[in-house]
Order: sequence, then C-alpha cells, then structure tokens
Amino acid sequence: IQTYNPEHYAIVNASRQDFKAFATEELSYRRRLHYPPYFRLARVLYQGIDLQELSAFMSKLEGLCRNLENEDTQILGPSPAPFAKINQQYRFHVIIKARTARHVKTAIAAIEQAERLPKGIFAQIDIDPAMLM
Repeated sequence: IQTYNPEHYAIVNASRQDFKAFATEELSYRRRLHYPPYFRLARVLYQGIDLQELSAFMSKLEGLCRNLENEDTQILGPSPAPFAKINQQYRFHVIIKARTARHVKTAIAAIEQAERLPKGIFAQIDIDPAMLM
C-alpha cells in the first residue's frame, strides 16, 4: 500500500489485519459525526442549466433547511455539489442527516412541499447514498 499518511488508523490497522481495532475507531468517528450506522443519510441533488435561476432557488431553499433542523435532523447545504457542473448542468445538493428513516422522510417531504421546482430545475433524491459526489 502506498500512502502519504502511513500513521492513519485505517492503514495501521489494515497492515496489522486488525479489523476489530479499525471498526472500533471508525464507529467512534461515525457516531460523533452523525454518520451511518448511527444516523441515516439522504442527498437531494438539484440541477439546472441557468446558474442564476438555480442559485436563486437555492437561496430560498436555504431558509427552509435551517427551519427543519432539530436534535434529530441536521441539514447540510444547499451548497455546490463536488462536481459543480456536468454536461452543461450546474449542480447543488442538500445532505440530510437524521436519526431515523422517518426523520429523513419528514425532511424530504417538507422540502418537496415548501418550494415548487422552477421550470428547468430538476431534483434527484438519493436515500442512503453510497457516495456524495
């Protein structure tokens, strides 16, 4: 294995083939950061050709997202997606971290009902995404 960070716990534990130590440390981080398996994730990806229109819609959505947050639900974004433009489509996303699937569903329903998508803007919902790119 080549790495710039040979001291990282994942590399150290992999070299020792110590899955239990790796899992203990990884799960500790996941619990503190509200990631699975302790919390559920969802990603709502918004895409559109007109950056100005998409940005305006994201500004409206931001206030709603702040109002949906509570001790069971954390919302990150809206923010530009890691690949902010693909095939002439600008991309923003909202990441939902929630204690249960029911909380995820409630947050997504509130987002969908609060703001109608303008023409030319499309949303894609991914529950328990494998990656957030």
